Amino acid sequence: MTTQSGQVDPVSWWRAWARKITPIRIVCRRPPPLLSRDDFVERATALVQRARSRAAAHEKIEALWELETLAAAFVRERGNGSSLGEIGLPPEALPIAHAGMAVAAVESSRFERSALMPRLESLSALGHVGFAYESLGAVMELYRRDWFHVVVRTAGVVGAVPFVPLHTPRSDAILSCLGADGRRLVAHGRGRVAYFKSRTLRAAIAAGSRRADLDRFASVQGATFAHTLVNGRDLPAMVTATAADGEFAAAVSRGQVVALTFLEWFSPGFLDALACRCPLVAAAHAEASANRARGFLQPFASGMVAR
Repeated sequence: MTTQSGQVDPVSWWRAWARKITPIRIVCRRPPPLLSRDDFVERATALVQRARSRAAAHEKIEALWELETLAAAFVRERGNGSSLGEIGLPPEALPIAHAGMAVAAVESSRFERSALMPRLESLSALGHVGFAYESLGAVMELYRRDWFHVVVRTAGVVGAVPFVPLHTPRSDAILSCLGADGRRLVAHGRGRVAYFKSRTLRAAIAAGSRRADLDRFASVQGATFAHTLVNGRDLPAMVTATAADGEFAAAVSRGQVVALTFLEWFSPGFLDALACRCPLVAAAHAEASANRARGFLQPFASGMVAR
């Protein structure tokens, strides 16, 4: 779709909308009970290996979402001890495992910051708490009182999806515990879920631009990150044709680079196999090399567009 503000959605809106069903289905499908911590590590490692063995980008992305769901289940059932960095998870699994961990931590703490923030920090591996903060933002957006929340809550009441009823959190109470990077990460997570509430990426960008309660640039980056993963079947087109002119152009591009870098960390060699040569892929290659050199993936806040 080409508009005066740039070609934001190279994938038709109805196809992108239909594809959102896959991650929602994966997240709502509770995995079999975990027998032990070692069982979790073994199953997480198998998902990383499965992602590496698959050639198609969307199959790697589905394994990513499955690992997030598995990590949430582990913390719900057995996450009362060591941090995720101390149990033997492969490095490739740690960022997305922290996203799942945060979901379970929010449910158990019920958004009570005096319990939630220490739990996120104690369960996080060194250098990875940012991924938990980002996921916290995603859960905050899920519980925002709007039409999407009503639909999900109703589905939970009838047993169609696993949904823990929680009071909508006060954003200012949680954000007051965080520094600038933490607040941007929360906004990134909120943008990620806001994308699922919007018909198109352009609509998600427009909605984020009107939010006075969060960092708009980080929100747009998060929405673009989600849009890129959801449409993994058309990834070459996504990174060569998705663009936006004006105020949020850099945030859109940044969201794509972050998505590519995230996938490269989860499945090393992904970028080399991607049949696409463009500036965004080159930027992702450079960041991936830097991440490998430091030994961990930097959370989304690094390199975010500033106000």
